[in-house]
Amino acid sequence: MTEESQSRRRFLRTALVGGAVAVAGCNDSSANADAPQFTAARRDRDQDATPEFTGWPAPNHDAAQTNAAPAEDSVTSKPAQMWEVPLPGTLGSKPIVSGGTIFCHTEQQSRGVQPESDIIAVKAGTGDGEQEWTRGFPGTVSPPTVAGSTLFLTTAIDGWTAVLAHDTKSGKEQWIQSLSGPKQIAQCQPTVANESVYVPVRATTETTRTTPRFASLDTADGSVEWLSGTEFWQEIPVKYHPPSVAHGRVYLAQRRSGAESKSTPDLLALDAATGDVEWEFTVSDGGFLHHAPVAGSSFLFLSSQTRLLALDPATGNTEWTVDHNGQFHRPAVAGNTVYVATKSGLLSALDSTTGDRQWAYTGDRFTSGPVVTNETAYLRNGSIINAINRSEPALQWEMSDIGGGRHGPSIVDGWLFAESPPATAPSLLAYTSLNEP
Repeated sequence: MTEESQSRRRFLRTALVGGAVAVAGCNDSSANADAPQFTAARRDRDQDATPEFTGWPAPNHDAAQTNAAPAEDSVTSKPAQMWEVPLPGTLGSKPIVSGGTIFCHTEQQSRGVQPESDIIAVKAGTGDGEQEWTRGFPGTVSPPTVAGSTLFLTTAIDGWTAVLAHDTKSGKEQWIQSLSGPKQIAQCQPTVANESVYVPVRATTETTRTTPRFASLDTADGSVEWLSGTEFWQEIPVKYHPPSVAHGRVYLAQRRSGAESKSTPDLLALDAATGDVEWEFTVSDGGFLHHAPVAGSSFLFLSSQTRLLALDPATGNTEWTVDHNGQFHRPAVAGNTVYVATKSGLLSALDSTTGDRQWAYTGDRFTSGPVVTNETAYLRNGSIINAINRSEPALQWEMSDIGGGRHGPSIVDGWLFAESPPATAPSLLAYTSLNEP
């Protein structure tokens, strides 16, 4: 480990153990100091045709975790690679795109060595992959989320965790919040909505049964807006799916492996303004939730091992269910349609109100849930991306040798951003069919 990494670890651990909020300017110099620079390999193309990028600001696009951007232009024909940017490690989540910048969350893990993580900011607006800044973290970080001009993530260093906020233009740190005492930020992707950062909180001792289990932080300075205390979840440690925020509520689901006791609910619904618990839900068939809740305009969608469920967001009552003998991936919701894929290779478009099937497409298998834009649903089959027409069950195109098989690509303004093929040096690849090389 370099001297800079050791210094950074000492600084962050001091902040975390202290439980304080560190505000802007506390560590500004480390954003670019001695940072490795990566040069993009670019293919010639029409520079005047470069679009103004809008965004894919969170791993699942938004606070409702819909994994859909119905207003985004689709990649409707097989795209060509435009440029490539080498990365220091493999992507830990799909690229985040906001304000003309692509943010890559990378991970490096060596046996017996503390993991290292980086956030790499790459310019998207010029389409040439120019690096804007890089930020290294000794330890693990969550996938980031961007809101306005701030990037939010959680980090874990030597057993201590915190939420961090960074300026998207410079990478400079704005604040750190780790809480204090017997409560601690859980290592989980934060969700940002309504100028608040929502994160789970875990107890640091088994005897602290009334420790707050959830926190709302002010996006401006990291100060605590509210802490939600419940006695529902007493198992230590508890893991969480990323919170979903919609309908004036925060939905928080436990991430179970299947071996834990079912004495506690699988899902809580909290008032987003106060943190008060409104209702709880437990999967009735003894299964467990495989992903964060996905919120549509009228219903909340969950999937267990063999069932897709639609809940009333006001009460938690089950409105309809769809069963299948193959495990569901995370669904995507766009308008009045829910798109859900099974590991066995079935993609279904369902009416979000009734659960009735509109159409179905059968592929070989799917390794991730769908990513949806205005005309297309994109799914992964390992290193293969399948693009399926949203209006009918037809394959638009297929592309192989794409890395990051655990998560779908990011689609912004007719561009597709993904990871380099498996067994190759990690890099960010940019594709489009808007203008051929």
